Amino acid sequence: MWSFFTRSIVRAFNAVVLLGIVIGLGIFTVVIGMYNYDRSMTDLTRKAGNTAELASISLTEPIWNYDAAAMEGILSAILLDADVVGIRVVKTNGEMAGEKIRDALAKTAFDELLKNPDYIETGAKINREGEAIASVQILTSTEKVKALIRYTTLLIGSFSLMFLLIIASFIWLLGKRIIQRPIDALRNSADQLASGHLDYEINTKRNDELGSLAVSFDQMRNAIRKKLADLAILNHTGEIMAGIHDQTEALETVIKVMSEQSCVERGSIYLLDAEQNLTLHAYYPEMGGGASFPKSFKLSEGVAGHVASTGKTLFLPDVSQAPDYVGMSANEQSKALLCVPMMDDKTVFGVMNFVGEVGKVSFVPEDEGFALTIARMAVITTKNIQMLEVIAEQNRTLEERILLRTSELRQKTNDVSNMLQNMRQGIFTIVNGSVIHAEYSAFLTEIFETSEVANQRVSPFLFDRSSVAGDVLNQVEATLDAMIGEDAMNFQFNSHLLVTEYTKLFDGGRTKILELDWNPVLDSDELIDKLMVTVRDVTELKALQLETEKQKEQLEIIGQILSVSKDKLLEFIKSSYEFMDENQALISSNEEKDPEVIASLFRNMHTIKGNARTYGLNYITDSVHEAETTYSRLRSEEDFPWDQTELLEQLQAARLCVARYETIFKEKLAGFTDEAGIDPAVLESISNAIDGINEMSQVNELKHSIQLIRNSINTFRYESVGETLKGIIAAVPSIAKQLDKELPEILITDNFVRLSRDIVPMLRNVFMHVFRNSLDHGLESTAQRLAQGKAAHGQINLSVSLDADQVLFTFSDDGKGLALGNIQRKAIANGQLTAEQSVSDEQVAELIFLSGLSTATEVTNVSGRGVGMDAIRKFLQKYHGNVQVVFPGAPAANGFRPFALLITLPAKFALHQS
Repeated sequence: MWSFFTRSIVRAFNAVVLLGIVIGLGIFTVVIGMYNYDRSMTDLTRKAGNTAELASISLTEPIWNYDAAAMEGILSAILLDADVVGIRVVKTNGEMAGEKIRDALAKTAFDELLKNPDYIETGAKINREGEAIASVQILTSTEKVKALIRYTTLLIGSFSLMFLLIIASFIWLLGKRIIQRPIDALRNSADQLASGHLDYEINTKRNDELGSLAVSFDQMRNAIRKKLADLAILNHTGEIMAGIHDQTEALETVIKVMSEQSCVERGSIYLLDAEQNLTLHAYYPEMGGGASFPKSFKLSEGVAGHVASTGKTLFLPDVSQAPDYVGMSANEQSKALLCVPMMDDKTVFGVMNFVGEVGKVSFVPEDEGFALTIARMAVITTKNIQMLEVIAEQNRTLEERILLRTSELRQKTNDVSNMLQNMRQGIFTIVNGSVIHAEYSAFLTEIFETSEVANQRVSPFLFDRSSVAGDVLNQVEATLDAMIGEDAMNFQFNSHLLVTEYTKLFDGGRTKILELDWNPVLDSDELIDKLMVTVRDVTELKALQLETEKQKEQLEIIGQILSVSKDKLLEFIKSSYEFMDENQALISSNEEKDPEVIASLFRNMHTIKGNARTYGLNYITDSVHEAETTYSRLRSEEDFPWDQTELLEQLQAARLCVARYETIFKEKLAGFTDEAGIDPAVLESISNAIDGINEMSQVNELKHSIQLIRNSINTFRYESVGETLKGIIAAVPSIAKQLDKELPEILITDNFVRLSRDIVPMLRNVFMHVFRNSLDHGLESTAQRLAQGKAAHGQINLSVSLDADQVLFTFSDDGKGLALGNIQRKAIANGQLTAEQSVSDEQVAELIFLSGLSTATEVTNVSGRGVGMDAIRKFLQKYHGNVQVVFPGAPAANGFRPFALLITLPAKFALHQS
């Protein structure tokens, strides 16, 4: 249906106009109907109200006097109005005084009629002496009003339909006459042109838009006629030039054709030479009176040079108006000039010049295509003639060149043969059928220790008794079969499937490591004719590389050892062996999974790794990390199996790595370090104190000397807090760099407290975890600190105090604080808390000492395993110590709250240095 209108402009125009009229008439009808309905309902309502007022006046006396007959008569009189369907009188006390309904509705209760939207309810109070004694209700039907509206609407609709039919007929006839006929005429003209009747006359007398369209059709007709005429000339010219083999003759033919086409007197053609000058190559006709054409132009000279530079056709109706024109003589008469560039693709080849009398030369923009085509034809013909001359010259010297090339090829063949015989690589080619070609390098037989190479199947020759698996071998064979004879792209897509390195077994149990290099040899059609394979024996090279790697690794270990003091290294090795011995005992004595055992394994291994990273012992860090990852999976994955053998093997690998450091230290570095011993200054102090005792007689002086001896001995048995934490603090810069954070300021207040050497290894393990957690979780990044108005670098504070009962370590930083909200959510997720459980900040903080609880988003070599704080408490409890979290500041803000760690140990492990 839609296509019926869209196929015709007239139908579409008429449909749009009629649709507009229909919409307008529809809106008019609706508006008139609504207006009539509103007025009629208003009149009906007013009439019903008057009736109710009249009834209230008439019923006053009958109701007051209880005159039922009079009331009945009044009610019957009101019902004489055809619009009234019912009336009811109700006294003020609710008693029914009277009611009357039209007979047709007598079976319907008055209250039901009140609910009917087709009836209007009106009422009035019945008053006597200013006091209401009753009320009257009247129901009026709207049926007559609605019937009147329907009739009016039908009448208007009928009138609108008649008006629409008249207007539609008029518009339809008008469209047929004004639009359809001219369009049909233009369509007929187009059909004639499409049929090839270019002489068909088109009526162009109309002055409207259709007349303009007709003029355009006529112009198109004339343009087509001219193009066809030009095409006939071009075809004829092309046939002539196809038989010409002389360049000058071909160019003169082009000049003649252009002279006839554009009514010029004479023409000339300039071609670009090797010096980038335009040189005269042809002209027509001869000039009389001794005159001649200019012999050459520079690219920047004259009109011809300008056209050659721009590549655009130029027509000058009068050259006297062109300052660039270069004439043949000073007295030359004014002429018209047509200059056409001769282009070879986008490169200038030459220029065609045509001159004639002013006003007689015929050239319009539509002729430019003809001129450029003639120029292009001249270029192609000239290049063909030049190519024929080159071919002729090549043919004359072809035999000599063939003899020369044959000699050169023979020499190259000899060179290749000598190269194949003397090259220290195995080279051969694979031909169709996956067999080895008869020509190959002599060294190939030495590599594979066989002279049977030619015509062998390549797969068994290369891969028999080798490390190449069966499925890989099948893959290689299928790939080779799919390459030879196929497109080169096939090699690019599948070369990754070919083996490039493997190990081959030879007699006597000897093995060789061989490298293969595969390259396609293509034929003239860019298809793979054969595959060239280069084989290199890299056995010795690989052995050297392996030895070099071992030496490099050993040098790295030596460098790591030299960066750690002897005491700290030996202490680390000793504590590592102790942790590993404990882990070995735990693994060997437990055949089933035990969460407590796994937690201990994890804690011990995590401590070894933390200490190794603190001292920069990277190979131990990596080795221990593998075992730690297995413990992590045992803890987090219920179905991960408890395999004693595998666990002991991983533990043994870590132990061997530690042992390697120990061996290198003892064998390679023993002469570079001093043996541990008592500080000579301490020994001298003790000696002086003893000499003082021998010489003293006073008790106080005796006590003083004894105290000196005690202090000197204690100096050896105890060390300062700074000495204890020296290695950990030295590792802080590398940890900060790894976390991409500024190096924090570390403030230690030891209050002259010295620590027993018995607990120093344990304290180093403890503070290794504490400092790493502070750097990773506590201190913010530089950008976050600056955004909060803090200094770019953080601050870590450690205070040590000693009283009669205990030594107290107070550790804090100026970071973001403890993430209480994250800790509580993590504990709920782990089942360590319930969502309904109400807990204080202190209780939430205590959760960080549970095994496996970590708020880190990812596991790194720094932290994130959820084992650090658990390990701290376990270490301290072995020495009857403890650790707890205290909140010195305000409640949590944004889920974080500043805190301090209080670490306590019995007082016997420390003393005051006087």
